Amino acid sequence: MLRLCEEISARVREEIEGLANTEEGKEFVKINGKITQRIDAIAEKACFEVIEESKIPMLVISEESGVKKFGEGKPEYICLLDPLDGSFNALHNIPFFAISIAFARDNEILFGYVKNLVNKDYFYAEKGKEVKFNNKTIKIKSEKKSLKKSVISFYPPKRNIKVFELLNNVLTFRTLGSAALELCYVAIEKLDAFIDLRDSIRNIDVAAASLIVSEAGGVVTDKKGEELKLSLKEIQSLSVVASTPKLHEKIMEYIK
Repeated sequence: MLRLCEEISARVREEIEGLANTEEGKEFVKINGKITQRIDAIAEKACFEVIEESKIPMLVISEESGVKKFGEGKPEYICLLDPLDGSFNALHNIPFFAISIAFARDNEILFGYVKNLVNKDYFYAEKGKEVKFNNKTIKIKSEKKSLKKSVISFYPPKRNIKVFELLNNVLTFRTLGSAALELCYVAIEKLDAFIDLRDSIRNIDVAAASLIVSEAGGVVTDKKGEELKLSLKEIQSLSVVASTPKLHEKIMEYIK
């Protein structure tokens, strides 16, 4: 699946290159009755073209088109696809946006791929195997136990005063605008945690990166600290808490 992911990401990067930070990219268009911005529509179209060319039968769950079947016969995979994670960044010349692709079978995510469409950094993981960052094996090694020394990515809920106490107990926090990349930054320990408690992040945003983090040795749960259950039937909204292992319990003290 790695080769297919590389072909998809290359096509998307090529197609959207001239649209980032342009008025044309910001224009609204309609896909299957849904209003979206042109840059997102073009990114998704590029993905679909490569998937169709591959002839691999699959169901694709994607941001703009929802569920779409490709190929003949019974689908071999379910693909959870976010063609452009960080559209706002792309449209405002903030160089931090990505493509996220996950493949599932038998109710389990088996392969995840995330690529930064600006600097071409890429991450991928296969269930039960090594995690790769730019083709180098990665594993979370952090023994950090103190939140006071931690750097987190944080998207808070609208109403929960206790949660904001967490911000007073970390070294610093950032909100970077691409959930897939921010999760992958936990896997390579540029961030100690990624926390999104808005109940609005989607399964297509995090399916690939959650596998990458967990296979690298991190912990990924919902906001209750329970196993993250991703729908493989439709687009789903949820919350996510991902961190290095020894910090997760301390984080949960503030958000449960």
